[in-house]
Amino acid sequence: MKITSANQGISDLCKDYCGVLNEESIKKNFPLIYELLDEMLDFGYVQVLSTEGLKPFVCNQPEVVSSSKEPVWLCSGGTVYGTEKMSLPSAAANKPVVMPKMSRVASTGSKSEIFVDLLERLTVLIGSNGNILRSDIDGCIQMKIFMAGNPEIRIGLNEDFFIGKSDMLTQDSVAVRLDNCTFHESVDLSNFEATRTLVVKPPQGEFVAMKYRTLEVVLKLKCTVPSSSCANNIVMKLPLPKSADNVSHRITSGTQTAEYKSSEKAWYWTIAKLQGGREVSATVKIYMNERRKSARKEIGPVR
Repeated sequence: MKITSANQGISDLCKDYCGVLNEESIKKNFPLIYELLDEMLDFGYVQVLSTEGLKPFVCNQPEVVSSSKEPVWLCSGGTVYGTEKMSLPSAAANKPVVMPKMSRVASTGSKSEIFVDLLERLTVLIGSNGNILRSDIDGCIQMKIFMAGNPEIRIGLNEDFFIGKSDMLTQDSVAVRLDNCTFHESVDLSNFEATRTLVVKPPQGEFVAMKYRTLEVVLKLKCTVPSSSCANNIVMKLPLPKSADNVSHRITSGTQTAEYKSSEKAWYWTIAKLQGGREVSATVKIYMNERRKSARKEIGPVR
C-alpha cells in the first residue's frame, strides 16, 4: 500500500511540473524529471512529495507539451443579456504549475485560474439475469490551482448535505449523506455544520480535496404465481453489517412499507399485496459508522 501511494505521489508531482504525463512530455522533460526524482528520493526512500517544497531546489524548466489541439476557449451556448456562456476543454488544466522562464514575462498579466473536477467511479456487478448484484460509487473532488500565493478558497455544498450521523435525517429523507468521507489536510471543516462550506487553503499543484464512497443494495422481488392469483402480506428481511448506523430507501408507494430495526441490524420490506407475474424493486442505501472490507459480505442473505 505504501509503495502504491508513493508511486502515485511521484506521478502527481511530475505531472504538476510537466503539465501532462505522456511519452512526448517525458522525452522533452527528461532532465527535469530526473532532477525531480533525485530530489524526491534518497537511497530509494521517499523524502518529499510536495510540489511547493521542491521549488527552491529544482533548476530545470519544463518544456510545455500540448496535450490537445482544441482551441483554448469553446463556446457552449448562446448569449444571455449580452454575455457569452463559455467553457474550457477537459485538457485546459494540463499545464505545469511552474511556468517556464520564457513565458513568465508574457504571463505577468494573466488571470488566476482554479480547476475543480468532480470525479466518480461507478462499480456495478450485474448477474446473468440482468439483476444488479452490487453497486458502489467512489468519488472525489479534485482541484488544481494556478494562483499567486495561497489564497483561501470556499466551496459551497448543498444545504441538505450531511457528513456522519445527523438527527435531521429520516429513513425517507432525500438529503445527501456521506459517512465514509475523507478530506485533504488543507480543508478546514470547523464551520461546515453552520455554513455547509469547505474552506480550503490549497497547496500548489493538483490535489484531492475530498473523497467519498456510497454503498447501495438493489433488491428485486418477482411473484411467480399465476396472474389470476396474488401473494399477500409478504415480509422480506435483509440483514445488514454490524457497523450499520442508519438506512435510507426508495420503494414504490402504496402497498409497500419499509423499516430499519437498529436493534436487529436488519431492514424489513413489507408488501401487502403483489399480483402474480409482477415485479417490484427497492434501493437500500446503507450508512455505517466505519468502513470495513467485510461489510459487503455481511449483507444478507435475504429471508
